[in-house]
Amino acid sequence: MRLKLLAAAVLFAPMAAFAQAPASPPPARGPDTPITRAQFIQRAADQAARRFDEIDVNHTGTITRAQMRSWAEANHGHRPPPPQQ
Repeated sequence: MRLKLLAAAVLFAPMAAFAQAPASPPPARGPDTPITRAQFIQRAADQAARRFDEIDVNHTGTITRAQMRSWAEANHGHRPPPPQQ
């Protein structure tokens, strides 16, 4: 009898996972939807990484002043101010 109960439990246990209610949908995004501090920082980090990859045209993992100047001219139509000494 014990063996039959154990076998039934093992066979029907995975089915319980399918019987659970579906997960709730993600919250809607809109102009008035608040975001957390962590979400804000993650978005900024993602944007910075994309921008870095865009500027680092030779993919060395570093940005030179010439690359930064070239990117600024192409994207903003002007040269960045010279560095302060």
